[in-house]
Amino acid sequence: MNKKSQLEILGLAIVVMLLSFGLLLVFMFVLQGEDEEPIQKSFRESQLASNIVSSILRTDSGCARTDMTELLQDCATTKSIWCSTKKPDGSGFIFSSYFSSSDVVDSCKFASAALKYLFNSTVEEWKQDYIFKLYLDPTYPAISLPISAGSGCPGDQEIHEQPLPASSGQTIYVSFAICT
Repeated sequence: MNKKSQLEILGLAIVVMLLSFGLLLVFMFVLQGEDEEPIQKSFRESQLASNIVSSILRTDSGCARTDMTELLQDCATTKSIWCSTKKPDGSGFIFSSYFSSSDVVDSCKFASAALKYLFNSTVEEWKQDYIFKLYLDPTYPAISLPISAGSGCPGDQEIHEQPLPASSGQTIYVSFAICT
């Protein structure tokens, strides 16, 4: 009987160890699930910033047969492209409300108006704070949106910065930050 009692106690000890190990695994998975949400949110915001910059650069500007990449490159360097604030048929662009009364504007004003319209109808509709900058020197951006965001995001941010070559051999940067 002595050996039988020892085997029963050993069996109970193994069952208790297995239950403890199972509970430990359950707690580990529960605690890991809480940590995944900030990582997923950060990844989602990082991808959003990257996709917005990529989409902007590939978009037709509506000015002088240029895309936004060419318009932004001109804005940051020579400002030699001039854009009509009206379409060839005489109607205004959907973002015409951002122009003053002039019929022709430089590349920076045209790009700024197009970007303001784009951000107002997307990122601001989503109630997401952001900062867009186009610059050769970060101290003096050629375009900085929103205008009131001179101090930067109040908290953390997810930034996507895209370098673009300039005809002068310099590098222009398009930066989009989503405030978290």
